[in-house]
Amino acid sequence: MRKFLFKICRLIQTRCPVIGNLHRIFRHKICYTLCKCVEHKPPMTKKSKILIAEDFEPSLRIMREIIKALGYDFKTASNGYEVIYALKAEDFDLILMDLQMPVFNGFETIEFIRRNFSYPKNIVPVVAMSGRDYASELNQTYKDEGFDGVIEKPFSLDRLDTVIKDILRKAKTPAKDKKLV
Repeated sequence: MRKFLFKICRLIQTRCPVIGNLHRIFRHKICYTLCKCVEHKPPMTKKSKILIAEDFEPSLRIMREIIKALGYDFKTASNGYEVIYALKAEDFDLILMDLQMPVFNGFETIEFIRRNFSYPKNIVPVVAMSGRDYASELNQTYKDEGFDGVIEKPFSLDRLDTVIKDILRKAKTPAKDKKLV
């Protein structure tokens, strides 16, 4: 556990768009929260598989550690083309997608997935990760584009965990009307 704590603290010593400016106390709080997630992880019969689409390497490293600490399997992609290629190769339960990526941005990628993939890959839940302060005000816009949820960067660990669990729960239970988280 100590090795894990050290690794996380080392990863978040600099400013990162995912978590934001971190002070020493806040870094330790994140480490404590991550360790608590690892220690009190609910038993899962099948691990959910998440595709993380992020082009900024420091953010990607932190996202990998957070998703791993929350107990999910994951793959990563650094642009929209890699997302499409990964989705063709294997199934995912959720995609966390940055909107500002090279090659295909998040909007182009989601449009391609929804129009060109066949069922069930064309309905894989996709959560937009946006650095815009007013992203929550644009929920309907993101929903119209095909996203199932949106999370603003920087985000808290609790917020990310809540969004992932809500989206995965909604994906497992058929609903007439999907609401944006």
